[in-house]
Amino acid sequence: MQGNLEKFDLSGRVCAVLAPRGKGPYGCALLCGLEPEQLPALAQNLPDMVLMAVQADGMRDYTPWAAPPLQADRPFTGQAQDFLDFLTGQALPALALRAPVEERPCRRLLAGYSLGGLFALWAAGQCGAFGLVASLSGSLWYDGWLRYLQDTPLQAGRIYLSLGRAEEHGGPARMRAVGEATRSSYALLSGRLGPGRVTLQWNRGGHFTGIPARWQRALCWAAPYLTNSDYGDMAPDAGPD
Repeated sequence: MQGNLEKFDLSGRVCAVLAPRGKGPYGCALLCGLEPEQLPALAQNLPDMVLMAVQADGMRDYTPWAAPPLQADRPFTGQAQDFLDFLTGQALPALALRAPVEERPCRRLLAGYSLGGLFALWAAGQCGAFGLVASLSGSLWYDGWLRYLQDTPLQAGRIYLSLGRAEEHGGPARMRAVGEATRSSYALLSGRLGPGRVTLQWNRGGHFTGIPARWQRALCWAAPYLTNSDYGDMAPDAGPD
């Protein structure tokens, strides 16, 4: 996809939109945990869709409730609701002013990496603005996550999960729970949404291995639903990193 990249400030946050040059309307993807400068490279092998990245502080904006720090670091402050309100109340309207986007939730994707992936899944339990949700190496080890998922039906119609095979074997003990938490999340979501509605992609390596390729796979998974096109040649099962 070839498009025009626009960066702008919105309530003190740097935002970026990459939109195709056609008339649209296009499906759109809000990407959590991606720098604006990465959008053009990410879009090269994608069909026409609108991509948006919004500046965030992961420890604050992506955490749904407060939790202790991993080590002697900043605590997780749990202000995801404020960030979700910003996305739905300000970012989506600003996006609609800058690009010809579809307004139907089934043509919107909310995707995130690491804490951003946790946020994307959590957000689907709070609103129905995004019909598609992707959690890439999501921090599903987060304290209380599985309890939330068990108690809260997610409103997305299709969900994508991915994880590196080595992620559950390294890092602090809390983070090593990510493998079992991801499997449990997949099983619970599959039972609720039904066959074919939830995808789990395993990749080689740890949390920081092949991140651009993992973003590509998630967007390729979403592409048929965002564009109504046949885009199977880069499907999630095409192979690991």
